[in-house]
Amino acid sequence: DKAGYSRNVARLSACAAELSVPIPVINAAVYTRYMSKMTEKRAKTTEIFKLHRFKNGLIKESDAERFIECIRRSCYLTIITAISQSLELLHKADYEFGWNMNLEEVFCSFYSGTVIQCNLLGRVYDNISCKDEKEFPLFASGDFKATSESYLISLRECALASIEHGFPLPAIVSAVSYIDCYCGGKLPTGILQLVRNY
Repeated sequence: DKAGYSRNVARLSACAAELSVPIPVINAAVYTRYMSKMTEKRAKTTEIFKLHRFKNGLIKESDAERFIECIRRSCYLTIITAISQSLELLHKADYEFGWNMNLEEVFCSFYSGTVIQCNLLGRVYDNISCKDEKEFPLFASGDFKATSESYLISLRECALASIEHGFPLPAIVSAVSYIDCYCGGKLPTGILQLVRNY
């Protein structure tokens, strides 16, 4: 229930904020790690605060196999969304600081040691040189587009089930919102303003 983290991730978030690049999936994963270090405080709060959950959730025992596949697809699309955000940040930093980076070489360096599966990074590497990769986010470009579109309903279902059952999956919930913000047309800025002024 407790995960460590590197100071580099805090720098990553600060850099993204400075460059105005949204990385909510990455931040959600990082903030969950921060919360995991608050084990004692969370345990005490659990004793005094009652979590109300829906009694009849989406998941049925007979449906377990299908839902496991739903989780697999959700995790896959969440990772693609996080990598997509990383690429957006790299593109913006490259432009702002004039680094003239070769992103193919950057991703090659990740092969030497990473928690992300190398075969997935191989697909990312193949798509970086894709013509529309700079114009569109990774999840909506190259051969990731079709996968993202077909996995999105699973991502929504997994996020909804996590909220219904009170099981925190902040990166998955954040990935749904990120894709909706990117592709859903008009953003709910009026609601954001209302919440800010409340």
